Amino acid sequence: MSIFQYLEVKTCAGSFSIKLKIKQAPITCAYFIQLVSNGELADGKLFRVLTDKNQKAEPRIKVIQLGSNKKLDELRSYIKHENTSISGLTHKKWCVSVARFKPGEVYKSFFICMRDEPTLDYTGNRHPDKQGFACFGEVVRGVEVVKKLYEMAGNQEMLNPAISIESFDLVN
Repeated sequence: MSIFQYLEVKTCAGSFSIKLKIKQAPITCAYFIQLVSNGELADGKLFRVLTDKNQKAEPRIKVIQLGSNKKLDELRSYIKHENTSISGLTHKKWCVSVARFKPGEVYKSFFICMRDEPTLDYTGNRHPDKQGFACFGEVVRGVEVVKKLYEMAGNQEMLNPAISIESFDLVN
């Protein structure tokens, strides 16, 4: 497995660090390590912010979503779905999780939980298939930056314009 343990994200609001949970979610971590290593997240964006007020789906969640700036239809990849019953990780505040269409059908994007979100775990009812999402990391430095990015969105769900990500870097 990779020697990388952290994903550093640099934004206009500052930087934050994500500790990759390689032992618990090796396939999902490897997927993001490959994306960053291959430059596939270069020119990335923070493009979606879900608040209690700007979404129709129930139950409502509070997350920010970052990733590739390309159209979602161009980005589908297939990996094993490491849901929370497999990894043992849960969607606690500052959890980092892969965005998906169906279990194992992912796209070059991840989200950060702004509060505990058990509805995103296995058997949770945020997604109709109840398979949950795959946690693969945790914000361990720069939470004030993540909070600031969340607040910058105002009441928009899909940000227009999206907030540019200056860089994604892998470090030991």
